[in-house]
Amino acid sequence: MIQIKVPVGQSTEKRHMSKPKLLRDVVVVVVAKIVLVIAAGVLVFGPAERPRIDSASVASRLIGQPDSPPPSRNRTP
Repeated sequence: MIQIKVPVGQSTEKRHMSKPKLLRDVVVVVVAKIVLVIAAGVLVFGPAERPRIDSASVASRLIGQPDSPPPSRNRTP
């Protein structure tokens, strides 16, 4: 087995944050995420993005617009 010895620098030392600073940082991140989610919801699902629904559009979706008359069932020989 090969062992590589690397000097341990400051980047691997544990850094202790004071509780008030840690609490402030967590609150800032949570508030930023909440604002981002609300902004995305308004931009994606806001009133300007909703389709206009009226009785004519619903009827055309449900009943459809026939392109040609349906074939008749009566066959003449």
